[in-house]
Amino acid sequence: MSRTPARINEILAYDPNPRIEWAVNQHPRQAMCASLSVTPTQYHWQSQPAIEPHSVRSITIRLKPFDRDRPIVVLPTQGVMTVGEVLHAVYSGARAGATEMFCNASGVLPLLMESRLSDYSQLAIHSSGPKMGEDEVSSDVCSCLNFKTRWAGLTPSTTESDVWILHTLPIS
Repeated sequence: MSRTPARINEILAYDPNPRIEWAVNQHPRQAMCASLSVTPTQYHWQSQPAIEPHSVRSITIRLKPFDRDRPIVVLPTQGVMTVGEVLHAVYSGARAGATEMFCNASGVLPLLMESRLSDYSQLAIHSSGPKMGEDEVSSDVCSCLNFKTRWAGLTPSTTESDVWILHTLPIS
């Protein structure tokens, strides 16, 4: 029985002119679709399936410099994995990776920092503070990625099966 190779949605695929206008340190609700195949009135583009066949239960994404120790695993919340779920996983994974790098460089246990950040995020949700993504963790993500935070898209890994590499571009 041969397995059908997974195909990523063209919106998520690498392109020199990315179909998604988004910085991975910003919340996915700030992402915009620039794809010619999606009209501006089709605002539910993040609800489109992320991968074919739809039976794929998870995808693994690698993003340097977090790729070696902290791959980003995307799991669908209901049935079919969506473009929005991929963006949310990348956003959360980049933030977790940057926090871990900061903790390691500072000699702080990541578990202690994560619980404090969780408390902070709950406070931030209920306050009128900075927009999501405009916080210290967002700055850490920018720094870790050498300010290459613009989404450029996913390509299949050449060394690992069922793994995708996320490419990013410098902030313009």
